[in-house]
Amino acid sequence: GESAAMSATTTHRTIPPGRINARCDVTRVRVASHRIVRVRGIGFQLDDMDPISRPEKDAEKLARQTATLLTLYETLSSDDAAQAFLAFAREVKLNAESKDGVKVVSAYTAVFRALAVSGRPWRTHVCDLALCGANATAREAAESGATGKSVRPKSAMALALASDLRVYESLANVSETTMSAWVRACTKDLSGDFCSAAAALGVDSGSVEDANVGDVAALNVSSDVIHAPATKRDRKIMRDAFDASSSWGERADDLMRFYAKHGAGILGSHSVVSFDAQAAWVARTMDKEDESMYSFSDLGAAWSTPTLRSTERAAEIIRRNTERHGSGVGNAQHILLHGNEGSGKRWLFRSVLGSMIRAGETNVRVVLLSRGELRNLTQLCDRMKNEPRVRFVVLLELPLALAPHAEFYNTLTSALDGGGTIWPDNAVMYATAPCDSCLKPDSHEGGSRGLADMFGTKIDLHSSPERFVADVRDLAQRQGINIDDSTALQFLGESKPSVTLAQSFIDGVVATQ
Repeated sequence: GESAAMSATTTHRTIPPGRINARCDVTRVRVASHRIVRVRGIGFQLDDMDPISRPEKDAEKLARQTATLLTLYETLSSDDAAQAFLAFAREVKLNAESKDGVKVVSAYTAVFRALAVSGRPWRTHVCDLALCGANATAREAAESGATGKSVRPKSAMALALASDLRVYESLANVSETTMSAWVRACTKDLSGDFCSAAAALGVDSGSVEDANVGDVAALNVSSDVIHAPATKRDRKIMRDAFDASSSWGERADDLMRFYAKHGAGILGSHSVVSFDAQAAWVARTMDKEDESMYSFSDLGAAWSTPTLRSTERAAEIIRRNTERHGSGVGNAQHILLHGNEGSGKRWLFRSVLGSMIRAGETNVRVVLLSRGELRNLTQLCDRMKNEPRVRFVVLLELPLALAPHAEFYNTLTSALDGGGTIWPDNAVMYATAPCDSCLKPDSHEGGSRGLADMFGTKIDLHSSPERFVADVRDLAQRQGINIDDSTALQFLGESKPSVTLAQSFIDGVVATQ
């Protein structure tokens, strides 16, 4: 019965342990003297590589294939693990002449360290490099909005992507076990612990919820705007789809739709970025290995703290405006929060945006604009215009306490008013100021408008001892602790009440319990 369902292939070569592709569900090896019979299920694929007999030939083949990359090369060239692997393969190829196993081992240790830092097996890492969208094809798909059946499968870029995916598959098929076998073939002075550690890198943690390859159909969504960044589960769906295919190149159209849905590069994988005039977008959120969303730990507590009850009304205004802007329909407005020091203006913006991102309720990309980068506002506007399907919220990281006609005052007024630097339609600005009036010129001669007039929505916030007590009570309840009002007021003392001070008080109480 078994012979009816399977075909046998006979070979006279020795088949090393790493030779068989991990995708094979049924693989049996029968040994009779020097003759080995490999039995494989119909439709399954075995690797082309023989890691022990001639590793230098396999490494040379990979080098030739990598040289043919048309659109995905820039992704490899900017990744530490990929560059370490290519350097390792180069040393393996050269070892046939130099017989210098030390260089091979040294090159491999760089691969090991890079993969250990990434926390992903090599196969997953290579696949994620394709999914990250740091390439011209991804940018074309993200800008054109070629989702669903409107994707152009026969375009030059799509054909190049299919070709490159086959090269990536060849790279991914070099398992950690195969790499270890290459090293062993080049040098004999390796301990068993070294080989065990090398093979252990290939074990996936499996921390992400199991994905269904059928979920790839969810990419066929036509939309005028880019969706939220791809989560770890989204990427796993695509990786599983690749592995379920006879060739990664068959998934080029799906990958184009993936780019079109989630975006390209940094904007395709991160919701909070900053702008650098030299490097353009810089990721500000960290991918967490145990969750599908992103960590805001480096951005401060406000990003991970739910909105306080004392500011819920203002938070709802910000939330609705952000929803309108993200949808691409309706008239979203620039928002200005003004109020006295400590009223939690920037905290409120961060809390609302952070909670919406964590809950998957928004597709906007938040751009943190510092004082140093404000002088590059012209470049930022141009950059946002070049991403027409991405919805941006520019969060100004400095209070707008600027004297009329000062450098930044004129720059912002000109940008938001449409003169000089034309503000892009796909962006809104969220900013704070100590008060509304300080942003207006001394007069409105000639009908000129002040900077505050550029903000369609203005919200007033004020701090007070009473609000400080209410915020302490709110934060304490979230931690499951009780703090009476008198204790909160005693802690406040002569200090100026602020949301940050309330959070510090609660953090101190929690730390001592």
